[in-house]
Amino acid sequence: MRFARRTRYLTRALLSPFSRTRLPLFSPSPLAGEGGESSRRVRGETSTRGKPYPSPVGEAPTPSPARGEGQDILLTFDDGPHAEHTPAVLDRLAAFGITAAFFLVGNRVTDPALVESIAAAGHTLGNHTFAHAIPCWSDIALSRVDVRKCQELVPDATLFRPPMGRLTPGLWLAARRLKLQCVNWSLDSNDWRCRSEADAMQCAKEVLELVRPGDIVLFHDDHRWIAPILDVVLPELSRRVSFRRRSL
Repeated sequence: MRFARRTRYLTRALLSPFSRTRLPLFSPSPLAGEGGESSRRVRGETSTRGKPYPSPVGEAPTPSPARGEGQDILLTFDDGPHAEHTPAVLDRLAAFGITAAFFLVGNRVTDPALVESIAAAGHTLGNHTFAHAIPCWSDIALSRVDVRKCQELVPDATLFRPPMGRLTPGLWLAARRLKLQCVNWSLDSNDWRCRSEADAMQCAKEVLELVRPGDIVLFHDDHRWIAPILDVVLPELSRRVSFRRRSL
C-alpha cells in the first residue's frame, strides 16, 4: 500500500486563485534581517540571503531560512485537537524547534487549554470548520454558520482549510468574510490510513522521498501513528530544509 502522494498540478492550478497549495517565492527587501522573528532556523542558523518572507501588514519582514531561497516547507496538522495525540505532536515539534500550522475542528475542541498550548508554542492556528462536513456546493448559509462556529471556539485562527480539502464557494466566502487565508497542500501524507507500525514507517519513508522545497505537507494529529511517523520524518527534514512560520 502506498500512502504519501503529491497533489496534481492541475488541481493546484485550479485552486491557486482561491487557496494556497505551496509556499510563495521570497520577495527582495533591503530590510532583511532587521526586525521580526525568523521562521524556524535549522540548528539555530541565521539567514544571509537578504530576502525576507512576505509579512502581514503591520509586521516587520521575516528573514528567509538559512538553507537558501525556496528551501523551506510548512508542516500542517488537521482534525485535532486530540487530548492524547496533539500533545505528543507538540512535544516532537518542540524537540526540533519547529513551528507548524494546526487546523482545528470546532466540535473537537473540548479543552480550550489545549488550544492555548498550541498557540503558546508558537504554532499557527487554523479553522477546519465546526462539524468537518462537506456542505452542498450551493449551500452558502450552512457554510457560513459552520465556519463561524469554529472561529468562535478558535478566535485566534488566521488560516482556513476546508474538510478533506474540498473548497466550495460557500466555504471560501465564509473564510473570506472572517479574513481567513485558505490553505490546502501540495503533499498529502495520507497518514490517517496507517493501521500498523509497518504502515507508519512506510508512510514516513514516502514523505521523505516525495517532499520538495516549498511544499505544504498534510498530516493529522488525531491518530496513534502520527508520533512514530514524526519520529522518523522530523530528524531528517530538520537536516534538509527549513520550516515556514507565520504568514504564507
